[in-house]
Amino acid sequence: MRMKLFFAFCLLFSFGAIAQIKAQGVVPPCPPCEPPTRISIHGTIASACGAPLSGVQVTLTRGTFVRTVTTNSSGQYFAGLLVPGIYNVTPSKARYTFDPPNTVVFGDDGDLSYVADFISYLNHAPSDFNGDGITDVAVWRPSDGVWYVQSGEGFFGVPFGQSGDLPVPEDYDGDGATDYAVFRPSEGVWYILQSSNSEVSIQTFGGAGNVPVPGKYDCDDKADLATFNPTTGAWSILRSSDGTTQSVAFGTSGDKPVQADYDGDGKVNVAVFRPSTGTWYILNADGSWLVRNFGLSTDIPVPSDYTGDRRADIAVFRPSDGTWYVSQSDTAFFGVQWGLSGDKPTPGIYDGDLQSDFSVSRPTSPQSVWYTRFSTSGTYRIDYFGLSGDIPVPSAYIPQLRTP
Repeated sequence: MRMKLFFAFCLLFSFGAIAQIKAQGVVPPCPPCEPPTRISIHGTIASACGAPLSGVQVTLTRGTFVRTVTTNSSGQYFAGLLVPGIYNVTPSKARYTFDPPNTVVFGDDGDLSYVADFISYLNHAPSDFNGDGITDVAVWRPSDGVWYVQSGEGFFGVPFGQSGDLPVPEDYDGDGATDYAVFRPSEGVWYILQSSNSEVSIQTFGGAGNVPVPGKYDCDDKADLATFNPTTGAWSILRSSDGTTQSVAFGTSGDKPVQADYDGDGKVNVAVFRPSTGTWYILNADGSWLVRNFGLSTDIPVPSDYTGDRRADIAVFRPSDGTWYVSQSDTAFFGVQWGLSGDKPTPGIYDGDLQSDFSVSRPTSPQSVWYTRFSTSGTYRIDYFGLSGDIPVPSAYIPQLRTP
């Protein structure tokens, strides 16, 4: 309404002035009647490896003014016809965090267009069956193939699998929740109960003797089927993004697969731990290698993000004394004594702070006991859950701990 009145005033003023001066034989230029300056703020929201994220609500605020726009299928948003000024721009979408969390655009320096881009991260914790970003205490029972879960929604059991299967929990459908899944070595078949639609996906990929190593190897939010041949060091990855199979030769006989996102680009790195020398070999996205000596032959590799920088840390659990060792560089590391001999490491995000907590499951009778040390508060929690022959689900992400 103010804009319409402004133009009407300009027209009346112009016509009146022109009529008056025409009588004098001179026609002056129209006084400044251009509309007030307007600016636009736009940008792209994508994952660390460049996958666009649609459906993100981007809120722009300036004083009491608020406008919300949404990213399209290309991850782009646009807000136009804004009054020049300083705007706070904040993206939001359930189960995602953003870097930066928000930004300030100084839209009063004379430009007409401003860009504010963000990187998106899906908040997915291991063994997170309800998608709340918190690791659930859970076990898989090899004797009858039943998954038992204790989460914020209560306790429940889901029969899925049979004796002889290997549990391979992951988020295969990209909805932010862990799917119940098993790999049947005798057939080389994957059985996945998709949390997004409760449908069962059955796929043949891999063969007898291969180790299942699922993970997000390509640039989407879905875990890919993958196997590692412990004899030849051959990796086979079925990419969920395009359905092609990627083959990688990396490792040698006796190596242990330790796939994880070590460089923070949103994709899992092919990697192995060589127990004979205590050496880690990590294949970077550019084809180069990271080689680091860390651990003993009897240690259990437990890579995870223990420092909260969105990069998996090289780490081991020493079962002889229950100590965790986390490498921070070629020379720096720290150790945390959390557990006893015979405990199973069960690292996960139990307090929802996006930083892995030290946790162990102690096989005892009649129930196993879980001890979890929270990374944020330093406090701990004790859970009584599962039987001594069960496989703790957080341990199932560690290939050598998928069997009782």
